[in-house]
Amino acid sequence: MTIQAAAFTSASTQPTRILVLHAPNERAHFDNFQRAFARQARARKFELVPACLPSFGLARTPILRHVLPRAEIVVFMLSPAYLAGNPDLAAQVASAASIHGHQGLFALVAEPVELDWNCTRALAAKLPSNGLPWQRRYEGPRMQRLAIELLDALAPAPIREVFCMFANSSDTDRLALQQEWRRIEEVNQKAGHTLTLDACWAARVHDFEDVLLERSPDILHFSGHGTRGGLVFETNEGYSEVVRVDRLVDSTARLAPRCLVFNACHSADWLNSARLHCPVIAMQGSCADRGSIEFSRAFYGALAHAWTIPDAFGHAAGMISLRDFEDCQPRLLQ
Repeated sequence: MTIQAAAFTSASTQPTRILVLHAPNERAHFDNFQRAFARQARARKFELVPACLPSFGLARTPILRHVLPRAEIVVFMLSPAYLAGNPDLAAQVASAASIHGHQGLFALVAEPVELDWNCTRALAAKLPSNGLPWQRRYEGPRMQRLAIELLDALAPAPIREVFCMFANSSDTDRLALQQEWRRIEEVNQKAGHTLTLDACWAARVHDFEDVLLERSPDILHFSGHGTRGGLVFETNEGYSEVVRVDRLVDSTARLAPRCLVFNACHSADWLNSARLHCPVIAMQGSCADRGSIEFSRAFYGALAHAWTIPDAFGHAAGMISLRDFEDCQPRLLQ
């Protein structure tokens, strides 16, 4: 089911309320989600409203019958304990949703839970991160991804801030990084400067974390050399420092932007084992300057025209294929 953003937005200055139904002893899950949601909502006008589900079986309460017709968006916070005590939950949700034609119905899998019912699986499938392995110590990053996915389903926000990091140490071959930066600036200018662009040159490893802590850009982009060992940053002296890509991605757990872009050779080689906290775009195998520059030009040109990240990636990959840059193989991992 495709959720149309227009269905949940209006000219009103009042925020759209999202009702989150949780069990009495699971308020902590809601609090974690609310914090993640507040960080991601920014200018989008949504308000989370918690509602405590009854501690007795749903079969003995008309809560769904009363709640769904009056709520624009409803989120169920699922957990094994509540599902075990309310085995008829999925059936009632399915019945109520079909009666009221409710599209704004979602599920948050707050803990590992077997989704045995078709309706429950359908609700959970709307937010892809519901399918990620759940561990309590990673609940914060996981809730952040769920918050982003819920917001994007209801009212996708265009990419606004892009921070580019460029590294080309003195002991490596020269790259055309300034040309890449120029192409990104040109497509943004043609689109009316819709993206806020900034750059860091001679990027060091700690610059990567500093940007996420201090700037929180929508996209953090790295361009430079990559080897089968990892990405090549610079040291204070201008020499090479190689960092494994999977460990770099793992380090973004609490600070993940909306997308990471690694425009460097072999940057996708280590990512199959990485714990992804946001979409990651990287290059499979080696990649020549021409292909890297064309990818950045097409990708950020599409984003500057308010395309989504997956659509912009598909456009950029298509432009590489059109121009026969076969030595450039970008991948989008989500």
